[in-house]
Amino acid sequence: MKDIEALLKKKKKRLTGKEAALLIIADNFQYFRGRTRLLTDADRRAIAGSLKSLKSIKDFNTYTRLATHIQETMASADATMAKMEATINELLIRVAELDWINVIRSMESFTPQIMTQKQYEDMKKLQREMKLKETVPLTFAIAWLVKASYPDYSSQKELEESTDKDFSEAYEKGYSKLMELIESGKLEIELPDEKETPPERYYRLLKSMEVSRETLYKAGIDRDYIDIYEPGFNEETGGTQAGVAIIQEPKKYQVDERGYYLSGISFKEMKESIEKKKTMMLNSLKEFSEKVRELLESFFEYVEIVKAYSELLEYDFYSHAEPILDTTIKTVSRFNESLEKNKEAIMPEALEEEPPKINIDSLKPSPEAIEKMKKSIDIYEEPWTELFQILRGDAT
Repeated sequence: MKDIEALLKKKKKRLTGKEAALLIIADNFQYFRGRTRLLTDADRRAIAGSLKSLKSIKDFNTYTRLATHIQETMASADATMAKMEATINELLIRVAELDWINVIRSMESFTPQIMTQKQYEDMKKLQREMKLKETVPLTFAIAWLVKASYPDYSSQKELEESTDKDFSEAYEKGYSKLMELIESGKLEIELPDEKETPPERYYRLLKSMEVSRETLYKAGIDRDYIDIYEPGFNEETGGTQAGVAIIQEPKKYQVDERGYYLSGISFKEMKESIEKKKTMMLNSLKEFSEKVRELLESFFEYVEIVKAYSELLEYDFYSHAEPILDTTIKTVSRFNESLEKNKEAIMPEALEEEPPKINIDSLKPSPEAIEKMKKSIDIYEEPWTELFQILRGDAT
């Protein structure tokens, strides 16, 4: 880079057009960055007025025009990046709110849901009907019967010591019990023909057969699962991990027309509301991330052009752009970190995908494109559009 201090000492002597331009450029950028100017107005007039030859004047105009273009673009980029940072801050506040809602909901799950007796009975009935409609592999019935036939042990140690000896016998008892239930008609299911079928193949056939919970219930298999109400089994049938609290003699204003306790919002409705907010937030994040990718891609291209002109004009334009770049990278990194940290609060349960983080490195021009761009620079032609096309790989 040209030594600006040396040029300042030379400013009252004869300067080339390039040297005069560099002094004016340095003074402009000092002012642009809010620092003490290098020149007085009288100095600037004297420097411009000292140029006599056509070449020096042409060089002065070319260099200062390019610098002004860079400065104006840099000012626009600074404002755009500041706006992007403000948007990121706004989005992260919304992410934090979602996370807090998620925390509150988790806390609610450890608080018993208040129900009236009628509501509780209705929920038990509904859950029972839902469970009866479930299906499981037929091998589940075998496993349940095996477990039911397995001896009881007073300790884990006794169980471990007896497993090898007793399990085969218990399995045979369980399987035999299954056959008895089928043959007696208590378990209404038709088994595949096992003649000439290897045991492993036959077991896979049984595993592929689905049987309804209602059919198993009628045969006396796993009835507790059907008969016992499970709080928190799903949002439809209510309750939480902490169970259900039955309100005794509720007031009229505490129940709705069905006789259900008015809790303000059900756990099902709460979850639906949260999932809706998550979906809206995710769509906003995706839309914003896409816009930021496009913006950053252009900014990284611009930074490479600034670096190239810094070398060509022998003035460090990049040192003025670097603070904008550093702030931008830190802001985007903070955005990515927040999305990862609050993934559970952001992502709807139905989706199996990652938050729309921004891969900064993937947006930078390739080294090959940068070298090609540098070779294409002609300071007198000012081919900005062409330079961007080259960095994007669009130039032919």
